[in-house]
Amino acid sequence: MSNHINGTDKCKLYRFEKNNYFYGKLMTVRDFETEQSYFDEKRHLVNRLLHGSGLVCGFEDLKMELKGNKILIDFIDGGVALDCCGREIVVPANTLGKDVISSSGSTVSTLPDGSFLYLKYKPCYEGYVAAASNPSSCEERCCPGRLLKTLR
Repeated sequence: MSNHINGTDKCKLYRFEKNNYFYGKLMTVRDFETEQSYFDEKRHLVNRLLHGSGLVCGFEDLKMELKGNKILIDFIDGGVALDCCGREIVVPANTLGKDVISSSGSTVSTLPDGSFLYLKYKPCYEGYVAAASNPSSCEERCCPGRLLKTLR
């Protein structure tokens, strides 16, 4: 794959890898992942270098409340933002009860004056489907069939 994002390699520039199709080519999971990765990474590069990070639209109607020992935020109108890597974060309208967390990952109960809130990209797997665990076995296991891109 072209741009595997992990650890400190986030947002660095890489060469793009693209499939070369020919008649009779056996397509594997890696080929399909490469195909998706190629177009995703091109779009993220354009977003990052031409548009930068921040709010694109929406996020005008937010409500914050203290419940127990944590602050929850409700996105009434939703919106779209770009993270520092150019990935889109789409928050649907009426997304309710999202935890406000610190940069260390723990929930917070107070916000000091002058605090800023940031959205953080988080991919989530869903739609689990049965899949053969390995090619030489009939045993099945569940694997995620979809990747939902959301905020943390």
